[in-house]
Amino acid sequence: MKKDKIAEVEYFHTVRNRNEKSAFYVIPVGGKKFLFDSKDQRLCEIPEDDKPIIHHDVDTDMVTVSFAKSRRKIIYDPRRAKVIQPKKSS
Repeated sequence: MKKDKIAEVEYFHTVRNRNEKSAFYVIPVGGKKFLFDSKDQRLCEIPEDDKPIIHHDVDTDMVTVSFAKSRRKIIYDPRRAKVIQPKKSS
């Protein structure tokens, strides 16, 4: 399986009381491309002709993944390794 690393963010883990890093990878699965985190959790499918844009908000330690062409956005919490809010922009 080919993993293409596209971004890495550093965040403060409040339970472990230390800084940690989370990387984001594009991995092809069954003819489609998906975005995964460093814990191998699938975050979302990547539209065919689009590219994920990763933005880390250091104040909230949340990561926003957006797609310019599909105008889609997800909010991801790296501390909990969980997608908080998938949404489609209008």
